[in-house]
Amino acid sequence: MLAISMSTASEQLMADLITGRAPALDLPVYRAERFA
Repeated sequence: MLAISMSTASEQLMADLITGRAPALDLPVYRAERFA
């Protein structure tokens, strides 16, 4: 169910990255390196 509730945020993030706009979300918290 979480995937469905996060789909809108994911779509907005991808649209921002593709179009070159500043992302609406704070991206560093989603970096894979934070688990290393």
